[in-house]
Amino acid sequence: MTLINMQFYANTLQQTAIISVILPEPRSSDQVSLTATEWPYMILLHGLGMNQSDIIRKTSIERYATATQMAIILPSLGRSCYLDSPSFPAWQFLTTELMPRVTATFKLSTNLADCFIAGISMGGYGALRWGLIEPKRFRGIGVISGAVNYFNW
Repeated sequence: MTLINMQFYANTLQQTAIISVILPEPRSSDQVSLTATEWPYMILLHGLGMNQSDIIRKTSIERYATATQMAIILPSLGRSCYLDSPSFPAWQFLTTELMPRVTATFKLSTNLADCFIAGISMGGYGALRWGLIEPKRFRGIGVISGAVNYFNW
């Protein structure tokens, strides 16, 4: 399993973005290169009061990535609720800038059958929102203890 922590300047956020990417342990020798395989992937969104490293440290996500042969993309977007605000356009970053940056760096599948979105708590809300707004972008949506009643915010 390969864990890559990336920092890059995000034009939409006008600040440094932090993401982690987990690439599964290859099962065959022709998968050894980071770019030799088009990995199926899941974008996994953290909850309120968490960041991407909490998911890595406190779950078995690395083991699941290897078992499923799926890359895991873990953006860190603070307490944004994955919504835009005047000072922090988290939704715009998530939906327009994140994946072009990640796919330019790693060879991820573009096949709908290989693309998933999931989230924990606040991240469950973000995953559900993105998956329902763009239903042809993901094969499945995962919501874990989702905080999905945000209409009063």
